[in-house]
Amino acid sequence: MRALRNLLLLVMAAAAAAGLAVDARGGYFDCTVVYDEFHSLMNKRFLREPDLYVPVAEERFTRDEFLAAQKGIFSFGPGRPPLGVAVVATNRNTRGKLLLDWEQPEVDGARPLVIAGAVLYGRVDDGYAPRRLAPIRIKPGFALDLDSGRQVEAVRDAADVVSAPDPAADVIVGMDGANLYLRAVNGARLWFPLESMCHRLN
Repeated sequence: MRALRNLLLLVMAAAAAAGLAVDARGGYFDCTVVYDEFHSLMNKRFLREPDLYVPVAEERFTRDEFLAAQKGIFSFGPGRPPLGVAVVATNRNTRGKLLLDWEQPEVDGARPLVIAGAVLYGRVDDGYAPRRLAPIRIKPGFALDLDSGRQVEAVRDAADVVSAPDPAADVIVGMDGANLYLRAVNGARLWFPLESMCHRLN
């Protein structure tokens, strides 16, 4: 099943890059008039229904999937390294968006995931009370409550399933073999865009 998911992500990413069979019902945008699509376009209804605008993967995403399907596809500001993007709904129904750095060097044999930027909204429909989080480094085996910014160590049960002991945690970082992943937990949701919102002008 996981191999099939990876193949599907690769096919969707290749189709998007080639301009083939991509269902962007919300339409494309001319990014020659914005500096950064993360800040200028990924807002409001996009944070409620990202799959209305671009193909997405949901709930769980790996570093290998980032390398195959997200790396280098977004129009960010000058000087910003290629980062991943996730749209989040926390288990307290806070909506927001994350910039993910999947390419940190290993520390003590484990590669951390860094949330390089995050914006969470008190009211997503009008952008009321945006809250910007400082970068957060999460080691594999830890979970994060995005509403409070608090990290907690995850637990592994007898069936080798990793879970967060804190019911307020929204996401967990783990390892699938040598592959780093980010997964939604406790009723939170994650969407990972597989295509830029920008129309590529000739």
